[in-house]
Amino acid sequence: MLAATLGCGLGGSGSETDAATSTDGSTAHTTTSATTTTTAATSTATTTTGEASSSTTPAPTDTSAGFAVMPDMPTPPPVTPCEVWNDTCPEGQKCHPYEQGRTWAAGCMEVADPPIPVGGQCNMNWGVLEDDCERGAMCFGLGVFSDSTRCTPLATGSPDAPICPDPCTFPFVYYDTFGLCTPPCDPLAPDCPEGVACNSVAHRGKFVCTPVGTVGPNEACERTDDCVEGSTCVPHIVLPDCNSTYCCTPVCDQNAPDPCPDAVPGTACQTWPPFPDLDEACLPPGVGMCTTAP
Repeated sequence: MLAATLGCGLGGSGSETDAATSTDGSTAHTTTSATTTTTAATSTATTTTGEASSSTTPAPTDTSAGFAVMPDMPTPPPVTPCEVWNDTCPEGQKCHPYEQGRTWAAGCMEVADPPIPVGGQCNMNWGVLEDDCERGAMCFGLGVFSDSTRCTPLATGSPDAPICPDPCTFPFVYYDTFGLCTPPCDPLAPDCPEGVACNSVAHRGKFVCTPVGTVGPNEACERTDDCVEGSTCVPHIVLPDCNSTYCCTPVCDQNAPDPCPDAVPGTACQTWPPFPDLDEACLPPGVGMCTTAP
């Protein structure tokens, strides 16, 4: 199973990575290797201000970053090469990504019988580099908890224009070989698996489950998953006293008592800032952000 983290940068498993959801609005792509695992997770990259792109790298595999140390990948079995973006494998098989050296490849592999549908908890078979998900999905997880592994839709389209079934999904692209459509979440009613939290790709107004960060409100951040649960990494211009290019700020409920003045002095719970690439339709009802008070 492949595991990922989100932020202004995310990482994947396998070798050391520098994945990131970039602050410049680019799509996250992986540039180093990521590994798959049955229960342990590694991280994928994303950006604080970017849609899925193709320069994300898998995250370090040392446990200090909260990720599991991954074993060397076994030699993949002989498979018929295929293109994940347009699965043309025979009936009963699926085009499945697997790590090959320092990059990713894809081959036609047998679909599990019975297959696990999208959203179901899954496992990876290390011996043959297959998982038990249905065609069009891959076993994917965030964090080091087995509960975080889910059958996740694979994107169609292309590396530069990935298409996910849910338009509010944030796609992560790996080495141009495949894209994963991580499911959206609601920060006001989070239901992410154990060990991860509902964080936002702020400039898009999209929320996805990512590992929990440690950076507090009004402190400098570089990635969405840098911030503590309930906060997001935003440009300094929306805050009254941010001394960096980006800082963490709380997400808030506009229909509840305002927590912002206490969390970040000089702010108030207001509607989501009108970032140029904002997709308002993806914002959960009532969600706001602690930004400079009027």
